[in-house]
Amino acid sequence: MGDTGQFPYSAAGEIIDYFHREGQDPRAGEILAQAETYFRNDLGFESSPARFVELMRTAERKVPNFILVNAIRAAAGAAGETLEPREGNQEKSGAAWEFQLPNLQRAEYVTAQLLSLAMRVDPPTAEKLRIRLEEIQQAVAKLSPASPRGAPKSADRSGEPTLAAEEDEQLPVGPARRELERVRTLVGQAPLEALAVAQSIEAPAYRGLGLAVVGECMARRERQAAISILQQAEESVREADPRAALTIEELKELAGTKLEALTKIAETWVSLGFPDRARLLVGEGYKEVLGFIDSQAAASSMAVSGLDTPVMWLGGLARVEARFSLAQAVKRIELIADPRLRAYALLSVAIEILQGV
Repeated sequence: MGDTGQFPYSAAGEIIDYFHREGQDPRAGEILAQAETYFRNDLGFESSPARFVELMRTAERKVPNFILVNAIRAAAGAAGETLEPREGNQEKSGAAWEFQLPNLQRAEYVTAQLLSLAMRVDPPTAEKLRIRLEEIQQAVAKLSPASPRGAPKSADRSGEPTLAAEEDEQLPVGPARRELERVRTLVGQAPLEALAVAQSIEAPAYRGLGLAVVGECMARRERQAAISILQQAEESVREADPRAALTIEELKELAGTKLEALTKIAETWVSLGFPDRARLLVGEGYKEVLGFIDSQAAASSMAVSGLDTPVMWLGGLARVEARFSLAQAVKRIELIADPRLRAYALLSVAIEILQGV
């Protein structure tokens, strides 16, 4: 549990990935089950719901389905407490936020993410979450000051919030996320159609990640096409500016999406034999991660703040670099000031070594 007493959700995700790659999904499931146990007895860390849901999204298709369903239902049960005041409710999960606007906005984001997962894995629970999300959104709308962001929102059947028109124009995250899911669904059977969908995505971070997904697939089929697609992906990712986000939840999601894209592009460049291009992207990724952390208050508080999506991708970047230059990966990690972030990155490299770097 480290120095905080909180479950190490990000590190657990790395271990689940490792067991899945080794063909040991039952052992990966044991890690998720442990996380569920700790979550049910959470001591009140406000970041735990977001971290637990992120872990479940990582574990999808990597653990036995019944374990993932149990985890979803544990998180859904906590989401049911969201609108209850904290006072007199101390024994409930850390997901039971106080009835305050910032806490409800966090609950809205996490519940939407959980709903999106549940719709694929556990439809009965998804319907309950959809109703809960609508209740949270109504509460947010009542507490929000009069502004474009104060307009009421409702959840559609896709599990994503329906945003006000003005917000869609500024930051079309919901539609972009849905289009990205279409890319992931299509790419295996219809890569050209997936490419067309990816190229049409308006938000640069999501467009870049969609193109990276297609490029990764094409690298196994048509090398020259993959190279062209990866170049497009790089251009899109470099257009992305997470600082355009209107809330901290959107900022976290956009930063995480950009970093996922950078990591996937770099991985594919390595597989195609272009380590120099991968090294450049890894450097950009580190700059993005550390800049995000600095902007959110300081690396020392980042580890327990719930804004850990970039921290997870820090591990991904370190693993990619270790594949083509272990010495450079370690050297770069040694420059990280925060010892906890440094230790996490080194753990990621160690996992990569175990797999035969």
